[in-house]
Amino acid sequence: MLAVVERDAPVNDLKYKYGKYAEEKRDAPVNDLKYKYGKYAEEKRDAPVNDLKYKYGAYAEDVEKRDAPVNDLKYKYGKYAEDVEKRDAPVNDLKYKYGKYASSEEASA
Repeated sequence: MLAVVERDAPVNDLKYKYGKYAEEKRDAPVNDLKYKYGKYAEEKRDAPVNDLKYKYGAYAEDVEKRDAPVNDLKYKYGKYAEDVEKRDAPVNDLKYKYGKYASSEEASA
């Protein structure tokens, strides 16, 4: 009986050091990540995704990072603006400068 207790002592020390369910030293980094990145972060590779979720909102993932320039345009040019709005920006500037119905032809005239 004493031999079993002595053999298990390092495991019990780990349980004390890293928490109730940490059985082996290899689990310690995972628990540290859970502490650092939140309850459900299991691996370091998930950390950038969680950072994006924090930065861009609850449902953001890698695709949101790809869409970030489009979202910036939506913010800059209005709710429904996309890349086409950036293309049309000079025309819109002309409309502002020369009147509501001005177009490129009127500007050059």
